[in-house]
Amino acid sequence: MASLLVGAPDRPPVLPHLVEEELGRSGVSNPVTAVLLNFRAYDTLLEVVVLVAAMAVVWSLDRGDRDLAREREEVRRDPVLEALTRISVPLAGVLAVFLAWVGSHRPGGAFQAGALLAGAGVLLVAAGVLRPPTAASQTVRILVVSGVYAFVGVGLGVIPWTGHFLMYPEAWAYPLILGVEAVLTVSIAVVLVELFVDVPAAPARDPSLERLDPTGDPLGRLLLRRPNLRSPDDSEGP
Repeated sequence: MASLLVGAPDRPPVLPHLVEEELGRSGVSNPVTAVLLNFRAYDTLLEVVVLVAAMAVVWSLDRGDRDLAREREEVRRDPVLEALTRISVPLAGVLAVFLAWVGSHRPGGAFQAGALLAGAGVLLVAAGVLRPPTAASQTVRILVVSGVYAFVGVGLGVIPWTGHFLMYPEAWAYPLILGVEAVLTVSIAVVLVELFVDVPAAPARDPSLERLDPTGDPLGRLLLRRPNLRSPDDSEGP
């Protein structure tokens, strides 16, 4: 096999020419965005599904504490962090919006914009301005899955006009791609912040978790029902 690969004859690349020929029908002028959100949108959809699946697994792991949780009063004792938050977060928000929009005709897009927003979110949590998000929040859960729902909804919605899943009508391609990019930006940002601040654990002072299972997630409750697994609160019998 290695000898066949090494001895294979050289040939000019074909895919770049195919993308260039069909770029006018994609709704965007950036070939990377055209490939990721039009020609091979299935791949991008599955990447987002993997992120959501990873988030579900992390939600099922109760780590017991959250090092980044800080009281609001502590922000006043750290003027450097407070100043950094005030300057960086608005700038990151503006740049994230720009990256999400410019991705249709220049390098950028939802993943880059989402990562930038996630950095701003982590900074807000570290500064104590924003409470660490938890799996107990219905809003957080909705935002995490919103990217997948938007992608699948658009893919199913265009079937009556094109006959295929995720094949956009040429006249609607640009607004549909831009809309999916906007929702993906927020969804990816929330997922990355959640992963960084070590969910689903929350400070003991959070009363919203008192009525919930310690894992905060159905998958975690299923794992705890297995006889060889015990809750961290369980004590050994005599």
